[in-house]
Amino acid sequence: MLHTIQADFYRLFRSKGFWITEAILVLNIVSGVIFGATGHVGVNTESKLPQATEVWTGFKALINYSGSISMTIFFTIIVITLVLGTDLTQNLYKNSLAYGVSRSSYYFAKSAVVLTIALFQFLVSYGLVFLTAILYNGLGSMPEHFFAHFGLTLVMQFLSTLAWVSIISFLLYASQSITLAFVGYFIGNIFLGLPALFFKDIDILHYLNLEFQYSMVQSTTATNYTLSIALGFILVWLPGTRYVQTQRFMTKRGWDKSPSLSIVFGLSSKTQWLSGLYYADFISFYSPTQLCGGGTTKSNSNELPISVPLSFFLV
Repeated sequence: MLHTIQADFYRLFRSKGFWITEAILVLNIVSGVIFGATGHVGVNTESKLPQATEVWTGFKALINYSGSISMTIFFTIIVITLVLGTDLTQNLYKNSLAYGVSRSSYYFAKSAVVLTIALFQFLVSYGLVFLTAILYNGLGSMPEHFFAHFGLTLVMQFLSTLAWVSIISFLLYASQSITLAFVGYFIGNIFLGLPALFFKDIDILHYLNLEFQYSMVQSTTATNYTLSIALGFILVWLPGTRYVQTQRFMTKRGWDKSPSLSIVFGLSSKTQWLSGLYYADFISFYSPTQLCGGGTTKSNSNELPISVPLSFFLV
């Protein structure tokens, strides 16, 4: 199991897609601190977004960015898709199973990778927001009970992230389609936010979109509803993911499948053998010949196909 985790991070940290994703996240955070506003994904029914003229000091930046945590969740899903989606769409998980890794070990290894990625994205986001704000606008004054309130905010947001990851993982394992996973995320964001717009008197619907921020900490109702909804999603979708994964692993093993990915995300379905090194790269108008380094490459029969050029772009 440990070797599976090491292999995932080895490939991830050496992929261009990961670093480009992180660069866009960093750019969003830095611009948010400088201009006083960051992006948001989904239907926002509760958050009070900061004004563009508001100065983001150190502590104020942490509070304000908690209302834009959906951006971090979105980029977390992209990175997780790089890990899980590539294995599934290219059937690379069969390599591990064929070489003696049990299904349970594979499942827990992937779960550990996903949890680590989610935690890493949170640390990067809030850490960069805080440091950038200090450098530009100073530390600022710390609100009363800040650490307790901010700690609870982190816990609630992390559980909400895991809920989304559970849903996306289920879609990935059920469909083996990265496109469907992203479409499911955007559509899910919209549908979870719409009920609160039409039924404003039903309190629990306002927290169905899994968005929690610092200003909601003092509300026991908001905390309890968000906690219940997040845990409910996790307890429903996570076992579903495990079941679908088990069914997927019980299918006939073979290397004859070559799934194609949607052009909507600019995904290349061309498999390449590069000495066991996975990389991700952006594709604009490259031809299959260029992707293969000028021609068709063949793999050694003793090598494992753990290299896939994965490319996507964000619109």
